[in-house]
Amino acid sequence: MSNVQKYETDNIIIVIPAYNPSAVLLELIAGLQEIGIQNIVCVNDGSTSSGTVFEKIESDFNTGGGYLLKHAVNFGRGIALKTAFNYILNYLPGKSIVITMDADGQHTVAAVEKIIQSYAGEREIILGARAMSSSKVKIPLRSRFGNAVTKWVFRYLCNIHIQDTQTGLRLYPAEILPEMLMVKGSRYEYETNCLLYCKDNNIGLKEVEIETIYEEGNASSHFNPLKDSLKIYSVIIKYMCSSFLSVAIDYIIFFSISKYVANIFLMTYLGRFCSAVVNFMVNRKVVFKNKGNFALQALKYIVLLLVSGTISAVLVQCGATLLGKSYLVFIKIVVELVLFFFNFYIQKNFVFVKKRSY
Repeated sequence: MSNVQKYETDNIIIVIPAYNPSAVLLELIAGLQEIGIQNIVCVNDGSTSSGTVFEKIESDFNTGGGYLLKHAVNFGRGIALKTAFNYILNYLPGKSIVITMDADGQHTVAAVEKIIQSYAGEREIILGARAMSSSKVKIPLRSRFGNAVTKWVFRYLCNIHIQDTQTGLRLYPAEILPEMLMVKGSRYEYETNCLLYCKDNNIGLKEVEIETIYEEGNASSHFNPLKDSLKIYSVIIKYMCSSFLSVAIDYIIFFSISKYVANIFLMTYLGRFCSAVVNFMVNRKVVFKNKGNFALQALKYIVLLLVSGTISAVLVQCGATLLGKSYLVFIKIVVELVLFFFNFYIQKNFVFVKKRSY
């Protein structure tokens, strides 16, 4: 129990959502109990097998202080975590730390001790970060690729600088659990949304490197690469759809008046203005879902529109001068593709940024 003495073990709760787990889960629970952590909330998320495993857990918990919660059907990791958080708030009040873990053996007792030691009582979530670029561990391609893409999106579009966006080992101060219950998401996208929520609501994110463990082929993972990735990147996807709609309006106006107007700056501003009204409303209500100060958001958006429009016009003008007007469509597409990422970053982090808690 040496490494968890910084906090009384009675104030620490471990949450483990499990769907068709193997006997590895039993070993994990036993290891946690060995270091003195008895408050373990395990959520059986509608498993269709592993009956013997859960019977053993239930028997063990009846004598050891753990809590086994059950879903009649599989709702997904996000719902399982919310079920556990809600149970803790209602029936296990007064605790200081809640730690979530995976049931497949990726997280060790030593990793739990490490993140507990790193917690200084701040309003922050501690993330157990795996070395996804490690050459010593055979990491499944889908996991390595998925984390790399998400890390890029978080860093360059959302201004969140973390190495492991998909880790399930997280330490939450119990005081922020009510806020975590309000975060949207039912499956793996829930934990991604939690990170975005933290960025918008003044909750710190701190990473602690842990051992990287993957079983052969990552066989017990229930992550659906297509379905769950679509949910994780839902904000980006909605922004893309909104942008395509705006681009369509912009292009129609830009090229419709090109026969009558020779000034590229004027053509660009007219196209931008007409598409901007639609883009602003869609992004505000659908993409970023921010119902803050309308006038302030509109003012920021107009400034972005002018800056972005000027950059676009300058680049298109330079391109047309260098390559000729016959390449105007190609030049316009390349310029707008670059500005797509620029505009998302500014809107996410400045125009529609949510009001801080304090």
